Amino acid sequence: MKKKMLVMLALVVLATSGGLATFASAEEVAQDESTVLVASNQKMTQQREVNKLELQQKRDEMKAQREETMKQKRAERCEMVQKRIAERATSVDTAKEKHLAVYKNMQARIQKFIDRLSAAGMDTTKVAADLTVLQTKIQKFTDDQKAYEATMDAAKNFACGETDIAVVADAKTKMQTARAALKVVHADAADIRVFMRQTVMVDILALKKQVAETKLEDAEKAVTEKN
Repeated sequence: MKKKMLVMLALVVLATSGGLATFASAEEVAQDESTVLVASNQKMTQQREVNKLELQQKRDEMKAQREETMKQKRAERCEMVQKRIAERATSVDTAKEKHLAVYKNMQARIQKFIDRLSAAGMDTTKVAADLTVLQTKIQKFTDDQKAYEATMDAAKNFACGETDIAVVADAKTKMQTARAALKVVHADAADIRVFMRQTVMVDILALKKQVAETKLEDAEKAVTEKN
């Protein structure tokens, strides 16, 4: 009886020690799995950070590339505008020289006409007054042309690549001023054309008609006296 009890006690002890060993083994496995999970999470977190940094770097590079492309296009546009401004200035200058040559010849011819008819005893007061007004208009054209050239010179000195807001705004203002000044020059030229056509030429033709009538009267008088 005693021997049987000892055997049973031994079996219980063995069973207990086996259960403890199994429990300890399970706990170790759980700890290992937890460690692996933590490590995996850390690795994923690190990878996400790396991906974010790489993505941000690509965005920065693309942004820098876009800005560089835009800068280059602005520079190209600016150079093109400056070229057009220079060509426009040359064209206007050529037109100015032609206008001044025409005006000079115009004044000389009118003055010659006045001198010739004055010597013939005709009243050239009205045409002479027209010539004075015409000379005033031509002088205004010349002065306004010089003002335009000054504003254009100031506008075309703008440096391409300039980014200062105040400088850019000032350049735009100068260009607007130059355009407005050129419109005044065109208006002056138009005013001279209209004055020549509607006033000077009308008075010259009237005086020529008067000369023709006077010659006719003189011819008729000569015939009458001869008879």
